[in-house]
Amino acid sequence: MNLYQAKKILKKAIPEYFYHLSVEPLIRDIITHILNINTIDYLLLPPKYELNNDEINKLFEIIKQLQNEKPLQYILGKAQFLNFELKINENVLIPRPETEELVKLVINNLEKQKYKPKTIVDIGTGTGCIALAMKYYYPYSRVIGIDISSEAIKLAKFNAIKYNLTIDFFQLDILNTDLSKFKFDVIISNPPYVLNIEKNEIKPNVKNWEPHDALFVFDEDPIIFYKKIINDFFKSPDARFAFFEINPICYNVITDFLSNYTQISYFFEKDFNNKTRYLAIDLLDK
Repeated sequence: MNLYQAKKILKKAIPEYFYHLSVEPLIRDIITHILNINTIDYLLLPPKYELNNDEINKLFEIIKQLQNEKPLQYILGKAQFLNFELKINENVLIPRPETEELVKLVINNLEKQKYKPKTIVDIGTGTGCIALAMKYYYPYSRVIGIDISSEAIKLAKFNAIKYNLTIDFFQLDILNTDLSKFKFDVIISNPPYVLNIEKNEIKPNVKNWEPHDALFVFDEDPIIFYKKIINDFFKSPDARFAFFEINPICYNVITDFLSNYTQISYFFEKDFNNKTRYLAIDLLDK
């Protein structure tokens, strides 16, 4: 089998949920993974390049996994987030473009206020994607990443070391931890927020493969994580800003909860799909 034939087979095998993306970069990522080469070497390969038996077997194994709706990021063991290529596995959520937008929202708002954060806490760090972006952009700030999963913490530490970023990671259950002890001034979180009643709307490549503990929240208390984080935010002596990715369905519930607090400024922002996806809080008297 030559390279041209391999690309043709892959193009037919890529599942429908990838159709909104350009197929060529996906094929490139798969071929570079199989051949263990970089993008430049891939671009220089002639169409008649012959794959050996081992490479052909790898190709068909990947096709089999794709047909089982396993996300490509888990198959390849890596995911792109902003300028980072992160190690990833099935113990953590795949970083989303929506979360890239959350990072941009944080940076834009802090820059607008000309605010230099001292301690940034990332709740539910997963791959460490938010924490890495914060440390990269604010190298003189202390950055802390927290997750309940020990496997997530291992991955986040690996990704931080890969990019030579000094970040403190802690395995903690935030519902049973007083977060104010970290004396942060900025807190960021993309906690579990998908309701169980929404499960039927979730695509199989997400529902069947990504960790449910990081995706779903109990319908009876859909903002349990937001309430805990915000309550601890107000207890932190240095607290100033909080930023969240949210479920648009929970907009009214979150607004009602925030009405319990005075002396704050907050706003919601929409994502690129025009859905209310982000919440930013500014503690005015700090």
